[in-house]
Amino acid sequence: NDGNNGVGPGDNNGNGNDGNNGVGPGDNNGNGNDGNNGVGPGDNNGNGNDDDNDDGDSKTNGENITDVDDNNILPSSIQLQQNYPNPFNPSTVIEFSIPNSQQVKLVVYNILGMEITTLIDSRISAGKHSVVFNAGNLASGVYLYSLQTKTNTITKKFILEK
Repeated sequence: NDGNNGVGPGDNNGNGNDGNNGVGPGDNNGNGNDGNNGVGPGDNNGNGNDDDNDDGDSKTNGENITDVDDNNILPSSIQLQQNYPNPFNPSTVIEFSIPNSQQVKLVVYNILGMEITTLIDSRISAGKHSVVFNAGNLASGVYLYSLQTKTNTITKKFILEK
């Protein structure tokens, strides 16, 4: 059964063939042949032969992938995230992603649809981008921000509270 029985972080407690059962972060808890079942961030969680299902920083779907950097993955579609913080005073962050390099316009409107300011009006490279909007000169209220490309327009609302 090749199991080791430890009681501290990093120790192994075997319950099956070559299975490890740890009790602290980074430990492995095996329930089958070479299966890993971790209990902390970044641990492996599997219940079969060489099956890894990570609940930590890396994502796996049947492949052994570690430390995925989301900044290197291009989105499949145009995305506009909700600003944060929201409500905000006096500044907020607006994030968006585009799948390829293209002309982008990011505009802020008041609730009546009147343009307040244009944050971006230029060709932007593919990937994830963020813009800080400072509304220090505006009155409290509900405003809209809109991401416009040649083929899409996405609009969200946000609240300025002073």
